[in-house]
Amino acid sequence: MSKLVLGLDLGAASVGWALLRVPGNQRESGEVVAMGSRVFPEGTDRDTKGLEKSKTVQRREARGSRRIKQRRKQRRRRLIATLLKADLLPDGDEALRTVLAGDPYPLRAKGLDQKLTAHELGRVLYHLNKRRGFKSNRKGGKSKEDGTVYESIQALTNQIGGAGCRTLGEYLNKLVAKPGERPEVRVRCYPGSGLYTLRAMYEQEFDKLWAAQQPHHADKLTPELARELKENVLFFQRPLRSAQHLVGYCELEPEEQRCPRGRWEAQQFIMLQELNHLRRIDTSTGEEKELTLEDRAKLYEKLCWNREIKMDAARDLLGWPEHHQCNLEHQGKRRSLKGNAVGDILRKALKEKEVKKLGRAQLIEIGAKLDEEEDFARLKAHALHAWRFSEEQVEALLKAAASLPERHLMVSLKSIEKMLPYLEEGYVISKAKELAGYKRRDEDRGEGLPALPLPFDRRGQPLTNNPVVQKTLFEVRKVINALIQVYGKPDEIVIEMARECRGSIDERNDRNIEMRKREKQRDAWKEQIRSDFAEFKDRPPRRDDTLKYELWLECGKTCPYTGQQISARQLFSGEVQIEHILPYSRSLDDSFMNKALCFHAFNAEKGNRTPFEFFAQTSKPKWQKRWEEIQVWAKNHREIPWAKRRRFLQKEIDTDKFIQRQLNDTRYISVVARDFVAGLCPQDRTPLQYVRCARGDLTAKLRWDWGLESVLDTETKNREDHRHHAVDAVVVALTDSKRVVLLTQNDETRRTRGLDIRSRDKVPDPWPVFRDQVKAKVNAVIVSHKPTRKVSGPLHEETFYGPTKRPGVFAVRKPVEALTKDMIENIRDETIRGLVKSRCTLDAQGQVVEIPKDAFKTPLHMQSGVPVKKVRIGFVSEKIVEIRPKTFVKPGENHHVAIYQNGESILSNTVTRFEAALRLSKGIPVVSPVHSEDSKAKLLFSICINDVLEIPKDNGAKILWRVQQLWEKQIQLRPITYAGPASNKEGRWIPAHKTVVEMGARKVSIDPLGRIAGYPRD
Repeated sequence: MSKLVLGLDLGAASVGWALLRVPGNQRESGEVVAMGSRVFPEGTDRDTKGLEKSKTVQRREARGSRRIKQRRKQRRRRLIATLLKADLLPDGDEALRTVLAGDPYPLRAKGLDQKLTAHELGRVLYHLNKRRGFKSNRKGGKSKEDGTVYESIQALTNQIGGAGCRTLGEYLNKLVAKPGERPEVRVRCYPGSGLYTLRAMYEQEFDKLWAAQQPHHADKLTPELARELKENVLFFQRPLRSAQHLVGYCELEPEEQRCPRGRWEAQQFIMLQELNHLRRIDTSTGEEKELTLEDRAKLYEKLCWNREIKMDAARDLLGWPEHHQCNLEHQGKRRSLKGNAVGDILRKALKEKEVKKLGRAQLIEIGAKLDEEEDFARLKAHALHAWRFSEEQVEALLKAAASLPERHLMVSLKSIEKMLPYLEEGYVISKAKELAGYKRRDEDRGEGLPALPLPFDRRGQPLTNNPVVQKTLFEVRKVINALIQVYGKPDEIVIEMARECRGSIDERNDRNIEMRKREKQRDAWKEQIRSDFAEFKDRPPRRDDTLKYELWLECGKTCPYTGQQISARQLFSGEVQIEHILPYSRSLDDSFMNKALCFHAFNAEKGNRTPFEFFAQTSKPKWQKRWEEIQVWAKNHREIPWAKRRRFLQKEIDTDKFIQRQLNDTRYISVVARDFVAGLCPQDRTPLQYVRCARGDLTAKLRWDWGLESVLDTETKNREDHRHHAVDAVVVALTDSKRVVLLTQNDETRRTRGLDIRSRDKVPDPWPVFRDQVKAKVNAVIVSHKPTRKVSGPLHEETFYGPTKRPGVFAVRKPVEALTKDMIENIRDETIRGLVKSRCTLDAQGQVVEIPKDAFKTPLHMQSGVPVKKVRIGFVSEKIVEIRPKTFVKPGENHHVAIYQNGESILSNTVTRFEAALRLSKGIPVVSPVHSEDSKAKLLFSICINDVLEIPKDNGAKILWRVQQLWEKQIQLRPITYAGPASNKEGRWIPAHKTVVEMGARKVSIDPLGRIAGYPRD
């Protein structure tokens, strides 16, 4: 019996889908029911290097800067009001300015020993409020400068003590200039100054100054005033806003939030998981064994009190011979074993004998306090009084506690406490979960929802904090729910998630950087190949040629099997082949780590065997001797990753496990998407039976076998056509274990014919006329684009413009380095304009022809010696608007173009996002129903970015175009299928808005399934 299968190809900005009726046996014929592509804006922005950044990062940083300035002003006003009330500052603006203009540094030193006047003391307090030092909250995150800051603070502390000074102010007074002299050191902290101070330094100085001056002003310096100034004005700091509501919930205990990594139980949980998965590998034979109880006990004792243990140190601890290694090393990335960070912190703070005397309850309490407490002072007080630690131990504890792990585990503290006893007994995590009473995923039952809900959990929180995946899930919901309405609920769903969606933003950016490095390296190799090898003088190297060259360099130009040198002449002659170390037909491993270079003759003799099987089964003495050499090479040749060397020694291949690995993507982000869609699973089935997350490793091969590369009339997969996502979705829906087995069996021919995918036998089509059905459906696909109609976002450009005496003319400040030759003539100050032009190349009329690159390398100075860093430019514009008195800005992007008609007259209004937001705030329609200058002109339609216009051709055919860009008098259109870069200037340009109507264009609405309808009037 046939079944309805939905294939989904999920990307960062697209959802390709294909609904297929898959036959249950060979007698039935399948059917491609429907296909489509849904395209939408990506959940993050990209910088110039292609790395992800939050869409709101610039606005958030600017808003944070504004808040800091605002709060500083509020604190200053409150201090002045408090000091005026206490008669520590004079009343009256002129008198106040006179006092605050005085030099505070001599007063800060004098006040420790001599009487200050009340107003002088007020001046000192005002200065302490402005320069009040850094106070760590321990939860503010780590920055690249943290190490430099703390080193500078420690150095300054030592300098203060070495100079015999009692306070920071007394020390700084020695650094400032004497009257009429130039200062040797700038005492204010600024970027690059290297001078950083702690809040505690200022608090200590306040206490000493107050104690010294209180006898002289006993009536004014009351204890109540000291408490008010110190706690609520001078040194007040807002507590960080709690981010607890952003913490996700446990996958095992849905009512519990996830456990912080910094707790002792979490560290123990991580450490025991790793310890229980450790295996001992004999690299000479490939034999793998479990750890002995003695070895496990030694490692457990060491890991409990160390953050990590290097692999070499672990082997020395256990007394393993050199050719014995831990199983985690074969991945080529792990160089250490994870321990307990809390135990490591305590070991560094206390003596090792003392820390091992602490009971489990004490360890848990200390770990919880270190993780939860944000204030160093309170943490120090608690450690001194509750834990009875010495002052020296507490200082060491606080220093080490700054390196506690951040973020959260995927499980809660409650579930950890249930599983820890079983982990301590040596059970692996899957067995510990089962013994703790948690169900396996294959034991869960479906919910049987009629349609997908919004991608939020039961508390209204997003299913994932990954903005890319969250955006994709919203669009997946739209597509699937629309499909259910039209075709009913599918019997099975298969999902493939693109790699750009996986991992955290740091992981995705690291992956992006690594890809760019690889691309750059491959380009360099291609140039080297064309330069060194005559056969590539007239044609560029193919991908397989570059791979051969890379493997040739990796193996030191020597065949790893025979030990013979591979000459440059032999490399591309056919004598040498790329070979799978573990046969691809049995391992399904087509990665770089499973590829090596060898001679064709040896490859034919090795056949479909692993290196271990070939050398073990041969009776030729030369091969037996060579096998001994290969074992030594695999153990010691560190230039090649262990992940590759290990394959030479591997004894067995479990093909079934490899097939399951290809068919199931168990990475976290893929599981989030699977679990979300699994809500549709019927209650008589398990979600694992209903929804599967497939890996994308086989998609390209099956797509080629079935001839789907050319269904869009291209020789290769056309990534500049959005419909290719739908083609991929067809392949995803049909990727099952039977076809994977067929693929591996047919791929055996690749071993003797090279790696070209075209050379091997092909997996048969799923059913007759399959390709014809796909071609007919995909060429009828109308790509669905999500329109951009939101009003939120940047409303204006960041630059502020100043008014001038001339209407319509504004002034803006520009750094001299940012000047263009057109700006120079508009410099407001004539003297400065002359200085700037003196650095430029001028023509006979004195006009700027060119600005040399090093024109402003030497700073500009006025005749008085004042440096010129910025200049005021005159700017004429009718678009600039006033957002508050004397503050003008230029509106940002356009939100929409509204087109109106009054008889034969066609009019238009271009509305910026600024104007749209203003209309929204006033409660009036964002799209005005009448023209602003002609009340009789009625609205035809409005156009936003990503809207679709249907434009007829001369022959009567109608073509769909997507709106790419909107300008005041111009519109850029793209074919609706275009998926190339936005920077490409190709496409259709409409010079005037009225031309849209004159061309007979009609705005149309396209639903998530690609169905078209006329768009109603706005």
